Amino acid sequence: MSPHLSIIICLASVHLGLGDEVQQEVISARSHFQNGGWSDRDVGSNDVLAAARHAVHEFNARSKNRRTFRLADILSARMQVTNVIEFKMDAVLGKTKCLKLESRELEQCTLGKKRLTCTFDVRFDPRMDKHEVVSTSCQRPAPSGS
Repeated sequence: MSPHLSIIICLASVHLGLGDEVQQEVISARSHFQNGGWSDRDVGSNDVLAAARHAVHEFNARSKNRRTFRLADILSARMQVTNVIEFKMDAVLGKTKCLKLESRELEQCTLGKKRLTCTFDVRFDPRMDKHEVVSTSCQRPAPSGS
């Protein structure tokens, strides 16, 4: 047997022996959203805030009130991922001192005493980078007894 052939056979044996080792891949779980299922979202997350701001903007555009409303608080938020991202949010809106005709940022408007509790359903299409308010339901909070 030639020395070259011996070396090739020896290397092949070592290579085959190493190939029998079981390789283990470590898979770690990441936070993700299940498609089609509703999950709670942090009310301070950027995606919830963007959806809520859009809902308030639409609310003001459709409202017959002379003064604008501003987001005072987000009470809860849920999200569902399908081919779009859907948000269901319960929020508190506060009536501001700013008239609709004024071109001011809402955050600069002073809040008055009037509040509304609203439920917003907002759809976000990430491909189009577009929010759409699907439904809005608002009511005055029940008076608190003293």
